This record gives sequence, C-alpha cells and structure tokens, in this order.
Amino acid sequence: MAEISLTKPLHLTMNVTDAEDRLPSLELTVTIQSTPFTTSFACETSTWFTCADWDHFSTALARLSLGQQATLRDMSDEFRLTMEHRLDDTYQLTIECHQPAIGRGVTRFSFCALLEADEVADVVEAFKAFPRWWQE
Repeated sequence: MAEISLTKPLHLTMNVTDAEDRLPSLELTVTIQSTPFTTSFACETSTWFTCADWDHFSTALARLSLGQQATLRDMSDEFRLTMEHRLDDTYQLTIECHQPAIGRGVTRFSFCALLEADEVADVVEAFKAFPRWWQE
C-alpha cells in the first residue's frame, strides 16, 4: 500500500495498513527513529487519520508561508506532526506521539528539529506524491 518515507533529519515511515470508506480514513503504522550523537530513540505506533485532515495538512504544507504552520493530527490526538515556517525564515519540524496506558501513566515521544531547505522540500514532496485514492 501507500507509504511516506523520510530519512532526514530523522527516519520516518508512514505505511498505510487499512482504510475505511464510511468515514473516509486511513490507518498508518508510523515508525520514527532518531539517532542524535550516541543515543538512539525509536517509536512505532498504529493510528488513524481522516482523509480530510490528511488533505488539509498536505495543502497547508505546500502553501506554508512566513509565520504559518501545518499540523497533521490523528483521530485520537495521540500523534501530531507539525511543520512551522518561523518568523526568522527557518523551518521547524515537530513530531509528538503519546500513548496513554490506562491506570499506568503515559508514554511520550517528542522530536523537534530545524530543517534545511532540501529537507523541507523532501517533506512537502513526500506528502504531495502520496496517492489519494479517496479523491478518485
């Protein structure tokens, strides 16, 4: 099925594992791996996004102008990917993931990095190229 794969500034893959037509939505397995310096962090989760939210994010991402941000949230608000075009004309990518464990607390993963121009272009292109079968 469809996939998004990025390698800079971290390894991020988003693989479609299921889709639902009644409420147009898609389930993705999201895998994040970051290896800053000598430490390694990894997170893998399976989560649902509405197709409308996916489309809104992709459009906002492609049109991101100074001082704006584009955010993709899953349906349970446990995963969030944000690209911000900051006022100093830099771009910041933030990925947040949290998983509540009923009665046991919450596991959180957060990644934030400034992106180079080629990295921004890679993110925009990856979402632009993602197949949108629900629009056919």
